[in-house]
Amino acid sequence: MPQPSDGPDGMEDSDDMMESPSPDIDDVLTGGADGVPGESEPAATDDLSDLSPSPSLDDEGEDDDDSVCFPANALVELENGATKMMSQVQLGDRVRVGPNDFSDVFMFTHKTAAIKYSFVTLATQSGHTLSLTKGHYLYVNGVVAAAKTVRSGDFITLADGTTSSVTQVGTEIARGLYNPQTVHGDIIVNGLLATTYTTTVERSMAHALLAPLRAVYSSIGWSMSALDAGADRLAGIVPSGSVVA
Repeated sequence: MPQPSDGPDGMEDSDDMMESPSPDIDDVLTGGADGVPGESEPAATDDLSDLSPSPSLDDEGEDDDDSVCFPANALVELENGATKMMSQVQLGDRVRVGPNDFSDVFMFTHKTAAIKYSFVTLATQSGHTLSLTKGHYLYVNGVVAAAKTVRSGDFITLADGTTSSVTQVGTEIARGLYNPQTVHGDIIVNGLLATTYTTTVERSMAHALLAPLRAVYSSIGWSMSALDAGADRLAGIVPSGSVVA
C-alpha cells in the first residue's frame, strides 16, 4: 500500500506538547445490564457510547490524554487491496489488522471531521510515518505502549510483522479525530500496527466493555446507525490504562 513520506526534520519532541484541560464529561446514562451509556447530544436510551471523551475544543487545539484518535488523512488497507483515508472508512469495511489478517470495523468511538488537533508524529527507518494522539496504543519494542512514550531508536511493528526503528518523533496539527474499532482489536494505519484501544480506558476492560457491542454488530450488522455515531462518556466511569499495557 502507498506510504506517506517522512515528515520534515527538526520536529519537536512529543513530550513538549502542552496538555489541554481534561474535557468535561456529562452525566452517564446506563443502558441495561451491560451498562452501555448513551450518546452526548441530547441523550437517547438507544445511543451507544465511546471509550474516549469528546475533545473540549471548538475548532483547533492541542492533544490531551482523553482524546485518542487518528487524523482524517490516515490510511487503512482494505481486504481488496485498496486504501481508504480514515475519514472514508465505513462500518463493515474489512481492514488490515495483521500480515495476513483482516477484520470488520464495527463501530467508531470517535468520528469528528470539523476539528484540527495536535498529534504525535512518528517516522521510521522503513519510510513509514504515522500521526496519532498521544494516548493511543501501538506496538513498541514488542509491547503495547502509548504513542507519547515512543522515542527515537525504538522499534515499531510494521504491517508485515517486521519492525523498523523510529528516526523522528514530533508533533503536527491535522484535521479530524477518528477511532474505528475492529472486531479483532488491532488495526494497521499507514503501514504500522496499532491497537484500537487507548490509555483512556484500561485495555483489557475496554475489550470486555466492547464485547456486547461486537455481539450486536455480529447479530444485526452495520445497519445499526448508533455504532457509527462516535459517541462519548463511557471513559468517565471506568479505570484509565497505563502508558505501557
